[in-house]
Amino acid sequence: MGGKWPVWRRKGVSVRFPRSYSRRKPNRCGPRRWQPITYGRGAASPALLALILDTGRLYATLDRDDAAYRSCRRLLEEAGELVAVPSPVLVEVDYWIHRRLHPGILVALLDDIDAGAYRVEDLRLEDYRRVREICDQYADADVGFVDAAVLAIIERLGEPKLATLDRRRFGLLRPRHVRALQLLPEAL
Repeated sequence: MGGKWPVWRRKGVSVRFPRSYSRRKPNRCGPRRWQPITYGRGAASPALLALILDTGRLYATLDRDDAAYRSCRRLLEEAGELVAVPSPVLVEVDYWIHRRLHPGILVALLDDIDAGAYRVEDLRLEDYRRVREICDQYADADVGFVDAAVLAIIERLGEPKLATLDRRRFGLLRPRHVRALQLLPEAL
């Protein structure tokens, strides 16, 4: 029973869409397509600067009802560099998409990742060690795994800035490679 329509359409199931989901074919979620620059054996250079997205920023670009939707979209569209998403952020975004939006939004996001709009940064073994240190160091502030993983990846890439809506928590965290993170956008 194949076909080009999603399962809910083929079976005639009535689906109630959230207001933020358009019944039209969803547009691409991400920014323009980027081709990663590769060096040597195909690995991206760690010195390559990237705009790193936290969960709140990435989710806000997907939810048109979000108060920060326009500023987040503008930030992505005006980014003159590679847009990177730490892999643990995708798990959180998946949770919020399934709680508040339609699963078709997740499919569109994955299509954008496949098309090269975002580079997914996976955790390495040394990142897990650093995540443990960060969680221990900021235990009183209740810094969770995802935020600690984002900071560990930022440190590994040597990136001085982060696109986040969680200014309070990331303003508290002190990376090893710079005095403080530059949180984007600077004025909300």
